[in-house]
Amino acid sequence: MNLSLKISLCGMLFIFQLSCIGYSIYADETADLAEPSAVTGVLSQELPSDKGFHGLLGAGVVGGQRIVGQNDTFVLPFPIVFLTYSDWAYWSFVSGGVWALQSPDHSMKLGVGIKLRPGWSPGDDPLLSGMEDRRTSLDGSINAQWRTGIVNIGASYYHDLLGVSNGDSAMIRVSQSFPVASKLLLTPYASVEWQSERLVNYYYGVHQDEIAFDRQAYQGRDTVNVRVGLWGSYWFTRTWTLLGGINVTYLGDGISDSPIVLNRYVTFGFLGVGWRF
Repeated sequence: MNLSLKISLCGMLFIFQLSCIGYSIYADETADLAEPSAVTGVLSQELPSDKGFHGLLGAGVVGGQRIVGQNDTFVLPFPIVFLTYSDWAYWSFVSGGVWALQSPDHSMKLGVGIKLRPGWSPGDDPLLSGMEDRRTSLDGSINAQWRTGIVNIGASYYHDLLGVSNGDSAMIRVSQSFPVASKLLLTPYASVEWQSERLVNYYYGVHQDEIAFDRQAYQGRDTVNVRVGLWGSYWFTRTWTLLGGINVTYLGDGISDSPIVLNRYVTFGFLGVGWRF
């Protein structure tokens, strides 16, 4: 496939991604899909090792429970995008970055990146009625990754670059992949995420002018969330794969105590088909 066609396909997928950001589900529910250590887990292990521009494109569906608002579930279309260039630059979902420093065998990496942090709108949700929109922002990050024969470790620190929340967050993630059969690869993982008081208060707090009969004021505080999950990929051919995953997140008190958050445990899953080039 020539370079111009690759660029055109990537551009269309990027536009489709941006069109999806308006959904409130593309906030903390999908955070793990954008972590550098996640995208170099299941997907990168199946990408060709040659230098240059290559990746995995596809589409699928996501479903699960919303963090903010009533206890309804969602099922929505979902773009699958993983692009990399010579093992030092990457883009996945709504995040990207570069690995500025690497060990000779690429097992240890240190770099910087960006990630969209989508906001949410009350819409027609009665639990959020009368509340202001929470705006989307852009986080800058410092990322580190260490891949060993026993476990893969990823760590990231994020800061709001646009001054929307002026908040910070940090995540540590451990994972390991296991070939179950010749075409099936499974990757269990666990992560711990800290979110600062400013970040939690902006997205989950309730201001004085947002108080309602069934919604008291709430000042968010820093919190720690824990997530466990499983990724999987089944390769029909050398270029086509079925991808899927499921995770459960335990929300810390700073978030779960908010009157606009009704669940402490949130489940999320996705399923799709991808094409490697």
